[in-house]
Amino acid sequence: MRPADLGPFLLVAVVLGVGAFFLGPGFLVGAALVATVPGGLAALVVALRAPFDPETELVTPEQVAARFPAAGPGHGRDQVWPHYLAAQARVDLAAMLQAVWTGLGEVWEWAADHKPFDGPGRSWWYVGGLLLVVESAAAVLTGLAATAVAGVVLLLAGLAWAGVGGAVRLVESLLHRRARASARCPSCFWRTSLPSYACTCGLVHRDVRPGLLGVTRHRCRCGRTMPTTVTRAGRDHDPQCPQCDQVLERGSGAWTDVSVPVFGPASAGKTSLIYAGLEALRRQVEAGGGTLEARRDADAARFRAGVEQVRAGRVAKTEAGAAPVGLVCTVAVRRRRALLHTFDAAGELFATRAGTEELRFLDEAGRMMLVVDPFSIPEVAAEVLRGPEDTAAAAPAVDPPETAYRATVLRLQDSGVRLDRTDLAVVVVKADLLVDEPIARDLCPERHAVRDWLRRQRQDHLVSEAERDFGEVGYFLVSSRTGWDPGDRHTALAPLRWLAERGRLPLPPPTAVAAPAEEPAS
Repeated sequence: MRPADLGPFLLVAVVLGVGAFFLGPGFLVGAALVATVPGGLAALVVALRAPFDPETELVTPEQVAARFPAAGPGHGRDQVWPHYLAAQARVDLAAMLQAVWTGLGEVWEWAADHKPFDGPGRSWWYVGGLLLVVESAAAVLTGLAATAVAGVVLLLAGLAWAGVGGAVRLVESLLHRRARASARCPSCFWRTSLPSYACTCGLVHRDVRPGLLGVTRHRCRCGRTMPTTVTRAGRDHDPQCPQCDQVLERGSGAWTDVSVPVFGPASAGKTSLIYAGLEALRRQVEAGGGTLEARRDADAARFRAGVEQVRAGRVAKTEAGAAPVGLVCTVAVRRRRALLHTFDAAGELFATRAGTEELRFLDEAGRMMLVVDPFSIPEVAAEVLRGPEDTAAAAPAVDPPETAYRATVLRLQDSGVRLDRTDLAVVVVKADLLVDEPIARDLCPERHAVRDWLRRQRQDHLVSEAERDFGEVGYFLVSSRTGWDPGDRHTALAPLRWLAERGRLPLPPPTAVAAPAEEPAS
């Protein structure tokens, strides 16, 4: 505030002072009371002008990180304009008080320099000074009152604003928790419930939840707006992984997300089981009026090639040095959509604890599939594999199933994964080669029968450890060569459907499906 802002009010004080000097003490009391009006009006004008003064500090996106604590995992606050009630309101309230105080100080300095109350006697100075004191007191009280009223109004608005933002966050959280929505990166395997979204200017917004930066929208530093909540932001912007900035599938973070890592020894049949199970699931979903398709062209091509190779019985073994492969499919049934991730890695990586160290797709999966090659069990191999021809036909896994199980579980326990909240499907594969053997005469796909058969083959320690470590364990007998039909006795769909349903993946009810078509998957 400048002294000129109070010029008219100082003139009133001078006039009143002249009148009080000549008209006597009675007029002085009235003049003092009247002098409170211009002082209060001056303070009110100055206080209300302060927020619009160009000299008042403006909280910019670059200052957000210093003013607010970090919110996103591993990232600071986004460089976006903060909501007015979160930052600028406090600056403006302080500016209102500061403007009144600074203005009064400058007025008193001006009065001391120009001595407007010098007159024919000291009483003239006393009268004028008294009226200036009264005006100053009125200005201070009015400034405090105006700031207090503005503060109360802004506080109530802030509480309402925070309530709306909290309600929106709560509703979104409950809906996503009910749907078990999350985002899984197919590149670095990072899992999150809060993807990032890039503005058209290139700035990546790491946290689009309603909060200090906005309830319904966040305003980017470039001026464009970004909708809050993962559901609304994902409609017009591609989600990104907050860890590696890889562009994720549309719907990541908003749709139900089911991840199924498949683990087991080398040559156990993990890759064949994945493609056979996905193809059977595709047929089941399409029979119910839905769709299942790979999200990207590369995934779709790999899906088609994998299905053709498994159908022809010539699946190439996953190379030991190859990076783990993640296949992402979209499942749409009626109005519900979901993402299904399956992960495959070379069996050699599951042979030791050190080999599983970099398999981050195992973390927070919630659902897992252990592939058990029956011909890698010593008791079964000793009775069934009678010569080189039998061994070549069965192509047994390199290690027994407990080797991969223990190495994987130890890695998960070391990483703090809650296995008691994880479902495990124990899948005995190669049923087409096993069921005709005398050792499997009592074996059928019923889960308790598979469990009891494993215990009779001296795998009771594997069964006991699995049921001790995991929250829920299911047992299945499947054939990747013949189990393409969802209605097949040894369908490869059974373990995948069980895990998918427990992950709330939208699936149609089991129905009869036509005989397997020979055309490749789309």
